[in-house]
Amino acid sequence: MSIVNHGHPAPLLHCPDGRVTALEPSREAPPLGLTALGRWHAPVDRFELPPGATLVFLTDGLTEARDPSGVFYDPLARLSHLMHHLPHAAGESPAPAVLLDALIHDVSRHSGGRAHDDQALLALRCPGS
Repeated sequence: MSIVNHGHPAPLLHCPDGRVTALEPSREAPPLGLTALGRWHAPVDRFELPPGATLVFLTDGLTEARDPSGVFYDPLARLSHLMHHLPHAAGESPAPAVLLDALIHDVSRHSGGRAHDDQALLALRCPGS
């Protein structure tokens, strides 16, 4: 898979073996609306997607959600934790809808139900082998 990231949080990859990793860009690129202010090269990063893996795209509304004491939500840590508690067959990721529902509920619980920014999520599962 090839990714060009212009300022959003890195997509998260849940592998069938249980690992969750962030697919970080090799170099920072400004958000799309700021590219007119100068010249920036946005690298095209390539990642291998294992069969049966789930890819989660998210906006900064998730990463900037805060709890009542001001602690930011950490989707990478929380997704790793949630994966141990969501129903799914051994060697498979939970269904994308189940995963998204769990993340939405978890960030709402973290922030006390107060969203201060839009939150967009997309989960895609790679076909199995």
